[in-house]
Amino acid sequence: MKKYEDDEIVMEIRKFRSEHARALGFDVDRIFEGLKKRQKANRAKKVSFASKGRKPMPLGKNT
Repeated sequence: MKKYEDDEIVMEIRKFRSEHARALGFDVDRIFEGLKKRQKANRAKKVSFASKGRKPMPLGKNT
């Protein structure tokens, strides 16, 4: 069975994340702002988990 540490996609993502952080001096605020700008610029349709008007079930009830 293949471990996630050996997965090519996981390794690619980790490499990108490491290079991105290094380019921004490992400054968390700069990394976060950069990712927010990139997300805002992306015009792809996004999934929304907004409420559909349903009331949440009270905690502790299974019915």
